Amino acid sequence: MSAQKLPYDCLEHITHYASNSQPTLAALSIVSRDLNHLVVHYLYRRVCLKDGDQRCGSSLSSVLNNDTLARRVESLDLDSSLSASVLGPLASALSAMRNLRHIYVRDLNAVVRHDVTVLSVIQTLTNLRSIRILASSSSASRRLLDRLPAMQSITVDLAGNSARRIPELEQLLLRSRETLTSLAISGDYDLSGFLNQESVDDASHRYVWKHVKQLSLHAPPRSPALIRAFPNATWLSIDPGLTDFDFDDKAIVTQRLGLSWWREMRDDDFRYRLPRVLRRCIHLRHLDITLHQEVLVPAVRPPAIRWRHNIHNSPQLNSVFMALNDVKWDGKTLQDLRYVSVSAVKRKPDDYAFSVELNGSDVEVGSLFAAFPRLRAVVLALMETPSLWRRRARTSAGASDAGCSRELLTRGVDVAQFLRDMDDA
Repeated sequence: MSAQKLPYDCLEHITHYASNSQPTLAALSIVSRDLNHLVVHYLYRRVCLKDGDQRCGSSLSSVLNNDTLARRVESLDLDSSLSASVLGPLASALSAMRNLRHIYVRDLNAVVRHDVTVLSVIQTLTNLRSIRILASSSSASRRLLDRLPAMQSITVDLAGNSARRIPELEQLLLRSRETLTSLAISGDYDLSGFLNQESVDDASHRYVWKHVKQLSLHAPPRSPALIRAFPNATWLSIDPGLTDFDFDDKAIVTQRLGLSWWREMRDDDFRYRLPRVLRRCIHLRHLDITLHQEVLVPAVRPPAIRWRHNIHNSPQLNSVFMALNDVKWDGKTLQDLRYVSVSAVKRKPDDYAFSVELNGSDVEVGSLFAAFPRLRAVVLALMETPSLWRRRARTSAGASDAGCSRELLTRGVDVAQFLRDMDDA
């Protein structure tokens, strides 16, 4: 049956199902006029360009020449260097995107330097709620931060020459204290210095973001300031590899914890720190750990070489299992733990040598299900195709736990989102 003969409501369902795939939407738009009419609404809702100036310029021209398309754009991501031929039209394109809710332009500071009126344009975007920005101590960056309204989501990539603190960024955070739900700062930013101002500020309530649920920090502040400022964060992602990071007796109220442990952290330091962090997470449901890429050793290597390779200066998969084993004997720690995921920065190929090494993890994974009664799934995303272990259902009332079963996930799957969907099901 051709697309022209399908009922219109079927075409609507097809379009809605494909709405999260830009390539699929682009293909559907040339099938028929009816599909094109339906697809255009979704196709221009998110404009994401990474292919350079030629494609970027043509897309901006489409928006400029069609006010209807411009009003449909809700998210704009331009992750590419912009030439002078694009910098000019971009300011006009932004003014036409009156329903824009999210913006990320990698060279947005260059746009400001090219045409300062873009600052006034951004102020007119009353629906803007989310921004990703390359922040620095430059005049253009600071003027842009100063003009932004209160945000729901802020992602900050710090430039290499950025200052330890940027007053305009901190003022934006203060303006957003009643609206902010997600904050991510990559880079060595002195957030502690900002948060600890409340000790000398009469209005200490200004430094509390009670609506923030998702928090991602490369250089987290000391735990008292973190807990006080973001008391309701349910997804916390931090890199505690820094020597000055530590937890005191304060509890961390978070349901999902993401930890990135890089090469500069020694393996023995990792096994010491991880249990200390986990013992503070009193309601943790999902533990997500990202390790360095050398977490699997080909099983075909001679034992002597494998033994030398395993004298690590960075954490390994076995270190995760050993640290969790140290925690499980507490009895009161991680009682609500439902999901554990371990990923590598660079995954290994799906070949026999690494598969044999990963197969040796079945016993350790099984012991996690035995140690944590509410654990539902463990995902090891160390190879291109992640492996998932699920808890088997009990065969009868009162019977002992039946262990776990293993399956393979799809390549490229977003493990965190997959587990969130499993938790919501």
